[in-house]
Amino acid sequence: MDRLTLRWFARDLTLRGELVANALSESVADALQDTRGRKLQALFDRALQDERLVAIGWCSTGGQLLRRTQSYPQNLSCERAAATAAEKDPSLRIEGGPVHVTVHAITAEAGPMGQLVLMHDLSFIERRSGTRGST
Repeated sequence: MDRLTLRWFARDLTLRGELVANALSESVADALQDTRGRKLQALFDRALQDERLVAIGWCSTGGQLLRRTQSYPQNLSCERAAATAAEKDPSLRIEGGPVHVTVHAITAEAGPMGQLVLMHDLSFIERRSGTRGST
């Protein structure tokens, strides 16, 4: 039952990631016009006010990590994030706990702009699983 519940939550978080990426896509495209990256960083920092969103990374079309929030693991490359997101269980354990990893292509009128790496909190699943067995 726990595996079924985990798959359900994972699917929900993947869909949630798509929604976040779609909502941010136009703002990301606008923020990329700022060559210093301040607008993109501010956008990411505001997005992290969501209680389930833990970290965000921005990857170039060539797969280079160009921008990340403070909570995004320093040693997580775009390639590894994409590989994790493609796994059956797209999760990692980072300093703040377990996260669900998704990668979303961002495209503007001019074409592909890069990829947004989103990490959603999974610790609430662990807490629910732990409390369910103790009642």
